[in-house]
Amino acid sequence: PEESIMPNSLRISICLLSCVAAAPAKADPPHVSYIFPAGGQRGTKVEFRVGGHNLYESAPFKMFGEGVSATEQIEQTETIWFEGPVIEQPASQRQEDYAKDYAGSIQIAADAPLGLRHWRVSTSQGVTPRMKFVVGTLPEILEEEVDGDPIPIRVTLPVTINGRIFPREDIDVWTFEAKAGETVSCEVMAARLGSPLDSRLEIRSPDGRVLTQNVDAFDADSFVRFTAPAAGVYECRIHDINFSGLQDFVYRLSIRKGASLDSVFPLGGQRGTTIAATLVGLQIPKTPVEIALPGADSSFVYWNWTSPDGTTTRPIKLAVSNLPEATEVEPNDLSEADSRILAAKVPSVLNGRIDKPGDIDRWKIEAEPDTSVRFEVFASRLGTDLDSVIRIVDEAGKEIVTNDDLKGGGVD
Repeated sequence: PEESIMPNSLRISICLLSCVAAAPAKADPPHVSYIFPAGGQRGTKVEFRVGGHNLYESAPFKMFGEGVSATEQIEQTETIWFEGPVIEQPASQRQEDYAKDYAGSIQIAADAPLGLRHWRVSTSQGVTPRMKFVVGTLPEILEEEVDGDPIPIRVTLPVTINGRIFPREDIDVWTFEAKAGETVSCEVMAARLGSPLDSRLEIRSPDGRVLTQNVDAFDADSFVRFTAPAAGVYECRIHDINFSGLQDFVYRLSIRKGASLDSVFPLGGQRGTTIAATLVGLQIPKTPVEIALPGADSSFVYWNWTSPDGTTTRPIKLAVSNLPEATEVEPNDLSEADSRILAAKVPSVLNGRIDKPGDIDRWKIEAEPDTSVRFEVFASRLGTDLDSVIRIVDEAGKEIVTNDDLKGGGVD
């Protein structure tokens, strides 16, 4: 069955916005729709393909971030293409402009920080928006794409599989061995990378029964975790929920046994400090674990726990800043006079959890008269299920302002 696995942790911080003037339109601006694979393991060299338009025979390529270096030019190569099922009219009459493939490579340092990097392509006609690439820890494989009916491919765990749902109606089938009683987790990263794939995962037991399935666990990305009822070969099937598919329906599917990390509290801290974090998940420590946060000028970092037997969990996204930090003391949802309601000065970061139905966290904020103050919740953007509502009241309890969701999408 589908399940919600993330506790409702939150961070509230104060941010500044800046605006950039729009550049004038170009005649044939460059465009990119995917990089495949969309990530790689630390200490490896990754040969990749970029799908793009108006990139000519070659184009400058730039990868940003610590621990990665890429070829400075991508070169046009043979485009992988599968026709797929016939599309019925009138959709079949719609004009399509399919991306062309360009080849390059990325070298990932053995000590490269985990998590996202960004890349872009440029030409004399402009620069593309930045796209995402992931640095991971697990061994990686690349799908050998074939046209026609799905062919089950055996993999050895742990592994990150780089695949594409291509062409339309494609179903990828990955098989692996598990012993009775072993816990296995399967996580898709696609929508979080900008892929149009709205994935569905399905796990089948050695006798062909459907054990569990999931559609949306992390936005449109799927996640399942199950305990193997018997020893044997299990199937993990992935497809688009609408049975669509194309060149840019790229995904990363990570399959692990054993320890599984769902969440960390607090969801970050001050740069260059060490926080005592409570971990939520399976087969992980019940006592707080120290996490050393880097001093680098980055707003987010990724951290995973390593078990005594060397098993690594899925990376968790943490927020870091230079602001003072405060952590709630429960219960703080009573009257405004409760002594456990902490006071915080502007600017600061407040760490809390909505840990039961109906929970309301209260904070006292000290601010000077006529001061413009911005309150911003980071919860869903850090991977939790919280759909937050924030309400500001004055000392008399009169509401000044309230907000539910960000403009332009998102529930923070």
